[in-house]
Amino acid sequence: MIRIFNFRTLIILLLIGLWVAPLNAQSLTKAEKKALKKELKQYKKDPESYKAMIDKKNSTIDTLNKEVEELKAERNGLKEENLAMLDSMKGLNAKYTNLVAKAEAMTDPRKLPKGTVYQVQVGYYKNIDFTSFNSTVRAVKAEATGNARRYVIGYFESQADAMAFSEDLRLMGISDAFVTQYTNGKRNMNFDAYRN
Repeated sequence: MIRIFNFRTLIILLLIGLWVAPLNAQSLTKAEKKALKKELKQYKKDPESYKAMIDKKNSTIDTLNKEVEELKAERNGLKEENLAMLDSMKGLNAKYTNLVAKAEAMTDPRKLPKGTVYQVQVGYYKNIDFTSFNSTVRAVKAEATGNARRYVIGYFESQADAMAFSEDLRLMGISDAFVTQYTNGKRNMNFDAYRN
């Protein structure tokens, strides 16, 4: 039989426990003291059961500590996953904003998109006013300049496409058609498609 504590040591520990316990916590009731003494007597008779109880308690503590560490690791993994998802959402939000801007520009061709685009001007007239068509003919836009208006058709992202369309209009008899350049919605009055 393995002896962990001798009887004298066990009694001393019990007395210290009974003396220190009231200082650190609430005092034991008579029933609790009686139950504790009974339990200590059983451990005195069978110290191996005391060792088994301590081993079981330590094993439970170790298991719970491992579970805590696993939960902490899982929490950290979820935090990293959450941060990655937030970054992904920011990227998707930027793409969404860009697509909405492009869609808005495409739904109203009279509103020029950001960046450089080209339009074909078909004329500059003082006595003809097609501005009433601006809301129905979305590909034609009248721009007021002083006491006259210039009329432009569509917008092209490629200067070459705008030049080809301008040539087609000339073949149709609109001899004033030429390519203009707009950057961020503002016309570049110094642009000459045939020199660029």
